[in-house]
Amino acid sequence: MPESLDNIQRIAIFGILLVGAVMFIITFGHYTPIPTIRESVAPVYYNMTYMEDPLTVSAIYFYGDGCRYCPDASSYLAGIEAKYPNFTLEKLEIYNNNGNLKLMSQMCNALNVSLEKRGVPLVIIGDVSMSGMREIREGMEPLIKNEMRTKGIGIDNTTCSKCMEG
Repeated sequence: MPESLDNIQRIAIFGILLVGAVMFIITFGHYTPIPTIRESVAPVYYNMTYMEDPLTVSAIYFYGDGCRYCPDASSYLAGIEAKYPNFTLEKLEIYNNNGNLKLMSQMCNALNVSLEKRGVPLVIIGDVSMSGMREIREGMEPLIKNEMRTKGIGIDNTTCSKCMEG
């Protein structure tokens, strides 16, 4: 009798594994490419013409009225805007504007921004997000300069042959 019980256990374990394998294949068996931020949020935001200017590096700055850290971020970003004339910054307040909050959420989803990084201040340039003053201070200028090189533009809004060389 114990031998037949072992066979029943083996059949049960095999059945469980088979069902698990089928469920895994059904769930993960197809490839769905992750859309880029332009594809996933384009109808909402990126079709705006100022984002398409080839001589401009554009960013979105999400902030909140009453946010403790946002005044420092706003001041820092104003300095960046003054330093780089070919840099544009769209400022979107989220505490009092549900549309801006929804847009921030959609963009964070498209960029796979973790929940703990979805606070303000938040800056997005292309497919890169920076959350909090430390990330913004450390990442902003290198990212702007890289975007300028990629687009082949100089600091004075002209085509830059040295920028294009890399």
